Amino acid sequence: MRVFAFGEKPGDEMTSREKHVKRPDAVLFDLDGLLADTEELHIYAYGAVGSYLGIPLARDYICSFVGGPTRENVKRVMRDFNIPMERFEEVLKVRYDSYVDAIAKTVLRPMEGSLDCVLEVKKRKYKTALVTSSLRAHAMAVLQNLSRHWNSGRDIASLFDVTVFGDEIEYLKPAPDIYLEAVRRLGSSPESCTALEDSEFGVISAKRAGLYVIAVPGPHTKDQHFRSADVVASSMTEVLERGLIP
Repeated sequence: MRVFAFGEKPGDEMTSREKHVKRPDAVLFDLDGLLADTEELHIYAYGAVGSYLGIPLARDYICSFVGGPTRENVKRVMRDFNIPMERFEEVLKVRYDSYVDAIAKTVLRPMEGSLDCVLEVKKRKYKTALVTSSLRAHAMAVLQNLSRHWNSGRDIASLFDVTVFGDEIEYLKPAPDIYLEAVRRLGSSPESCTALEDSEFGVISAKRAGLYVIAVPGPHTKDQHFRSADVVASSMTEVLERGLIP
């Protein structure tokens, strides 16, 4: 099947990146914004931080945090609004607590085609990994929410051979460390792995680690830059329909 890289059209020369497409050994998935529709909950949690500090955080400003490590995002807020850094742990706790509370009160939805894609990858006997900058407790709460409401009670976390969470890694996306650790745990090599990411930072992280990367921008990341991605799809459904995972 002819696969066009982002921006290509029939008749264009095949790009060197496209020639690289081959059956991978393992497929690695991001969580927030790729598998689960959680970005509004993150936005809500940063809004709660703004309310707690008594400062206005515009939606566009908050949306610029998507894909970045929470700790660094909170530090950015504190720097931008001259909040003393000695209050960091206090403010970070507000951010985390607000997010956990939002997960508990929300019926989370999977992103379009996301669960179908994971199930198809498992059906084809690929090794799988979940690679997320979220804390383990937060990511598991999201997966349990999806399992209850959208997967007939089946444990979505069990679909992944390997899981790597943000509280297990010192340097998070866009650093390559989290992907390198996932590849190590899978017993694979970076060049034999495909990563799916919805954010610019996530794509950069996976590319720096040496993986083939499919970008699937969501509503909150569609205006980010994905120049380093090997291919861009509009949804996880399109990933399946175009055969982007051979």
